[in-house]
Amino acid sequence: MTIEHLLLQAMPVNLYLTNRLLAGFTAANNINASGQIVGTYSSSTGNYGFLYSAGTYTTIGVPGVTQTEAFGINVSGHIVGDYAHKASDGRWKIHGFFYVNGAYASYDYPFTIDYTAAYGINDADHIVGNYHGSGPGGTRGFLYINGFYVLIDYPAATQTLPMGINNKDQISGTYCTGSGLGSVFHGFLLSGGTYTTTDHPSATPHTFANGINNNGQIVGSYSIGSSARGFLYNTNSGTYANIDFPSAIYTVPMGINDNGQVVGYYGDSNNRQHGFLYNSTSGAYTTLDVP
Repeated sequence: MTIEHLLLQAMPVNLYLTNRLLAGFTAANNINASGQIVGTYSSSTGNYGFLYSAGTYTTIGVPGVTQTEAFGINVSGHIVGDYAHKASDGRWKIHGFFYVNGAYASYDYPFTIDYTAAYGINDADHIVGNYHGSGPGGTRGFLYINGFYVLIDYPAATQTLPMGINNKDQISGTYCTGSGLGSVFHGFLLSGGTYTTTDHPSATPHTFANGINNNGQIVGSYSIGSSARGFLYNTNSGTYANIDFPSAIYTVPMGINDNGQVVGYYGDSNNRQHGFLYNSTSGAYTTLDVP
């Protein structure tokens, strides 16, 4: 994966969807306290979400579409993500979804034109994600609580992308400064109404902060040249630990639970993408590929 591919993760345009349509990938995106994992995989017919629980994979797919991505799961097994469909004008429209016990609910941030995505959910069903509106400002974040939306917008940023939320309503994510080829991505923590930048000290130059657990541990990735390495950041001690799947050409951690289990995806030497589970206590890595 090149840095261009990482930048595509933050762009609410057709290029992002095209990148995720590459055949034969699995991405593990989040894990709850029970060890249930959600993610995305590709098949010959499209992209679908999955739930991995007790050794069994179950497809998560919004009915009537062939592009679904599952990103967040809480202790109750409630799942959030996004799905895409091609509208009559030829544009891809992306909507958020909320999945509970086999039922899907779709939602869009008010006044959006074609893009709403949900990435994280805590045990109170508070949801974070981002949207792309019709006015200036590009991609902006939101917090959704009981039918109400709260704007999340890092000060002076050109884009804000919340990715994770814990039970203290601490939010982790990524913001962008600059635009176009001059864009630089930074990690952030939003806690008690205060934004803090969480850039990895070795990043050259991008940092992407993804999931956060109730212990204040954040996982994400940072760029080293044209590749990406994973990290675990402890907000209490201010320390970083590397997460690198053995022999991988890139590693992108996406979620972490309170037991220190980390999920994400990595690329092998054949440029195939796989999901992974990492135990930060034992140091053991396990590959997760949807059959």
